[in-house]
Amino acid sequence: YDVESGASWTYGSRTICHTTSVYGYSVKGRALVAYHFGTSGPLTMYVGAIHGNEPSSSGIMRAWIDDLEANPSLYAGKRVVVVPTINPDGVAAGTRTNSRGVDLNRNFSTANWVSDSENSNGTSTGSGGSEPLSEPEAKALANFTTSMRPRLLLSFHAVGSLVVGDPGGYSAGYAAKYASMVGYRDTTYSTGGGFEYDITGAYEDWTYSRQGIPSMVIELGSYTSFNFPHHRAAMRAKLN
Repeated sequence: YDVESGASWTYGSRTICHTTSVYGYSVKGRALVAYHFGTSGPLTMYVGAIHGNEPSSSGIMRAWIDDLEANPSLYAGKRVVVVPTINPDGVAAGTRTNSRGVDLNRNFSTANWVSDSENSNGTSTGSGGSEPLSEPEAKALANFTTSMRPRLLLSFHAVGSLVVGDPGGYSAGYAAKYASMVGYRDTTYSTGGGFEYDITGAYEDWTYSRQGIPSMVIELGSYTSFNFPHHRAAMRAKLN
């Protein structure tokens, strides 16, 4: 258009640092998506929203993805995998269970798995599933976790303001440090992990007792809201 300029043409952009993978599909066909950062080195895995009525655990995972995206130096020489939403059907419906009424965190093949599992509301018939890993979300997560073999797994839940590691295991020290950094209770060595009901068929129990993968549970203080800046330093610290 005959418009002249004395300045050179420039273009600014930034590189997307993560890749994504679909490791399975929910009962209703929603994709189960994992975010991958880094290409080599020890792998740390962060997961959230295994219960659909705990959207704060998914929200803090997405804030963590943004933090990793903006700060690639955090995982130099390392790998990080983030699964923000294990139970997308439950999140969409606002239910603890998946769309078949199964509590995915009671559906793993642990020594104490039962079909009629417990939660804070009491015993729920069939909530553990018809058999271990009967649900596509749980089975896909089990396969994905074993394929990744993380050095440490952090599983985010709500609500309790506590952290639980593997008693006597590698994650116990990480759990204590995390709890100290955010002002939560460390219930690693408390009876039942600090819960007032029996937890059977849990993902975190399965990763440690059946797969030898150190795991820790972080129970956020709210079902819906989260304060990522309050957790950021603790989440970063678990990469080392």
